[in-house]
Amino acid sequence: MSLNDSRLSSVFDKLTSELSSIVVNDQKRLFAIDRLKTRLRKKAKFDAINLSVDTVQDFLNLNYGLQDNVDTADPLILNDARYFITKALENFTSSKNQACIQIPYDFMVLYDMWGYGPGACASGHAAHPVEKHLAAWDTTSAALPLLQKLRAAHPYLSLNDRYMGERKPFLCRGSRLSTVRKNEEKFRTIGMEPIGNMALQLAAGHYYEGALRHVGLDIRTQQPRNKAFARLGSIDGRFATLDLSEASNMILPSLVRATHPKEWFHILDSIRVHETELPDLSYEELHMFSTMGNGFTFPLMTLTIVALIYGWRANYGNTRNLHVDWNKTCVFGDDIIIPTEEYEGITQTLESVGLVINHDKSFKSGPFRESCGGDYFEGYDVTPFYIKSLRHNADVYVAINQLLEWSARHDIFLWGTFELLKSYINGDTFFVPEWCGPVSGIRTTLVSRNYKTLQPIQKHEPVFNEPDCASLAVGGYLEVTRRGDLNYLPRQFKTRYRVTKQRLPRGFLCGRSPIDRSEIESKRIDLFLLMRGFGN
Repeated sequence: MSLNDSRLSSVFDKLTSELSSIVVNDQKRLFAIDRLKTRLRKKAKFDAINLSVDTVQDFLNLNYGLQDNVDTADPLILNDARYFITKALENFTSSKNQACIQIPYDFMVLYDMWGYGPGACASGHAAHPVEKHLAAWDTTSAALPLLQKLRAAHPYLSLNDRYMGERKPFLCRGSRLSTVRKNEEKFRTIGMEPIGNMALQLAAGHYYEGALRHVGLDIRTQQPRNKAFARLGSIDGRFATLDLSEASNMILPSLVRATHPKEWFHILDSIRVHETELPDLSYEELHMFSTMGNGFTFPLMTLTIVALIYGWRANYGNTRNLHVDWNKTCVFGDDIIIPTEEYEGITQTLESVGLVINHDKSFKSGPFRESCGGDYFEGYDVTPFYIKSLRHNADVYVAINQLLEWSARHDIFLWGTFELLKSYINGDTFFVPEWCGPVSGIRTTLVSRNYKTLQPIQKHEPVFNEPDCASLAVGGYLEVTRRGDLNYLPRQFKTRYRVTKQRLPRGFLCGRSPIDRSEIESKRIDLFLLMRGFGN
């Protein structure tokens, strides 16, 4: 057993033992304790567990089982959903180009929104955007015409091509299937897309995000709204929360064709991948429209679900509003909140187009609701915390801060677990202000004026190709060293940290941050640390 696995097992055993011994009369706090006990291992990254082979087979089974039709769906709902999506795209397009009235797609708007994804790509290049920028792009044959237009239309890409010689994209068959850990019991699949496809997919995704903002939903700020509505639903039961199973892989081509303008279906179908390379180097034809890893999957899914809700309401919800009422609707990907009385009708609509309701995580009755990582029981926050890893000091500090904040919220302090986690810190224990990140040290107001903190080590790479500097600088990927050299934007090593010395800003008497913690939580954490003799 590895050191990380041994630490995780010991902490989970200790935490379970302590939680089981706590006696409280408050039903809400009792529910919070039970919630933590049942879910504390859900995201643990044990080294000894390897389910990636099973995960690939599950993905193949899912792909085999998908049937590309929506014959069982209500055509009235589909027609209204198509109308909703078309108007959303038209309004966004005209906001960017006033000459494009009632036109859902403008290629110059699309090309202006391209970018690089944060992950690795099909050709194996590293995740850093600069490395992708300097590499020859790979692409599928269907996406090649659009990609060539993009490189010709974008000034910095065309500048690079002029100075360096045209970098012709090389053709590939599709994405490369990989697995990433979801929790202790499950991995999930992710498609590593070709660089050229991803650049176009992100452009389409940003286009769809803009359309969503024009109908009143901003993906960037939607998660707190979902949590707030979930809390309200747990208080009076007026809102139900829905969660979908494998939603990213369940959007069918026929659904997109039926609910989106034909121009957009053609574009999306051209820039998505139709095959994926499996770990055994064979290729699998995809029956799903896109996978997790595709740049437009999430906004496409969100807008499609919003449109289906609109379509159902327009025909069966006793309303013919030409908009979605956001006072009773929240959608963030597959996290959905609707009025309880609409639960049956909307779930039937979603199931009719091939989506699967996760009934274990969907709630229409009772005092509990969950959405976007927020769990609530009768309005009381019972969200558990998750310890993912204990390999390094930074991981231990994250776990300690989570433990302290959960304890302060419920006024239940777990002395033994804290001491066990504290024993895993190599060297001195660092106490840092509350505004610092959770990897920096134990966050508290009891911090000395001069304190030490953990900071990630960042990697600097020199830039050698002078013609690339203009586009890299505009993209914000360059920094100038003290000697005048040009480097990539620093890239953080996830597992390497260094100790630095910091000082409280002038005028600050303690490390209090009212933005990060409530006053009562700060006082409870400080009292706990003082009682244990760990405060500065």
